[in-house]
Formats: sequence, structure tokens, C-alpha cells
Amino acid sequence: MEGPLAAFAGGLRRELAGQGYAVGTIGDHLHLLADLSGWLDDRALTPQELTTRRAAEFLRDRRRRGCRAGLTTRAIAPLLGYLRGLQVVPLSVPPVPATPEEMLLANYRDHLLGERGVTAGTATHYLRCARVFLRSLGGSSDAALAGLSTAHVTEYVLAWAERRRGKAPDLVTLAGAAVAAAVPACGGSD
Repeated sequence: MEGPLAAFAGGLRRELAGQGYAVGTIGDHLHLLADLSGWLDDRALTPQELTTRRAAEFLRDRRRRGCRAGLTTRAIAPLLGYLRGLQVVPLSVPPVPATPEEMLLANYRDHLLGERGVTAGTATHYLRCARVFLRSLGGSSDAALAGLSTAHVTEYVLAWAERRRGKAPDLVTLAGAAVAAAVPACGGSD
């Protein structure tokens, strides 16, 4: 392997093995790392210039070259996560929330990932559930969110549980409860 990321191959191998990845899957990730390292080298880019936008360019380039695997952000997430953890590449920066609802959801995402320590996939599911809850409020205006309270969340969760009685359990109740934790952060009341 050549290029600016070559020195990190051994560490990535150990990291993925420690997480229980299969040998073949580790090999796939090392091939992706080699391809990314060569891609950066061909463009005279340093690892610190590997922004989220440039990572997307790399994936588009892989598609253009006819690669059949390693074509999504999910595919490169383990290697980027490893490199970000070492501060070799910049952290991804989420977009700035434009609406009060987006601000609440961003706070909730930060709470889930930072304080609760859930995985990104679990956070994505909880955020979907929270969006359903917020839509049930009938709007995302400043006034609707400012009046949001834990009582609203509790009422929603109880109504949802009643509708779901006798059906498979659902995580919406957990998401609703976590939204309640975010209520004070957006000006709501208890």
C-alpha cells in the first residue's frame, strides 16, 4: 500500500479485528483504505484534506471506475471512524440546523450519541421515531416547540402504546422519552 494512509493499515487491521470483524471483511476494508490512500496521493491531498465532501467524491470515483463494492458512506464508515478517532482526518461536521425542529433533533442526536452512547444506526432509528412524534404535534413552528412539554411526550407515548397493544414492541416509546429529555434544550417546559 502506498500513499498518505499507508501507515495506518496495521492499526486499522487490529482495530477491526478487535471489534470482531471477519478476516475477509477486514481485507475488504484494507483494500478500501489502499484505494483511498492512492486516490489522495493521485490528487496530492493530505489526510487532513479528506473532508466529508471529498470522501463523497472518492465514492463517486469508485462508481465511475466500475467498482462493485465499497460504494457508500456506510462502507467507508469504519475506516473513516478509525482515522477520525486518531485525528488523522477531519471530523465530519453536521449541517447547521435551520429550523427549531432541526435544532431539537440535532440536540437529541447529540444526546443519543454523546450521553446515551448509542450506535449511529440506533440514533438514526430513534430520530425517525422522534420525527413522527414531532409531526403529531401539528407543526414545527417556534410556538409549537416552545410549548412542548414532557406531558406532551407522555401523552403521545401512552396513546402509541394503546394503539400498539397486542402487536410487536416498538422503540418509539424510547425515542419519545429521549425527546422529553431534549425539551428543556429547546425552550419547552416540564
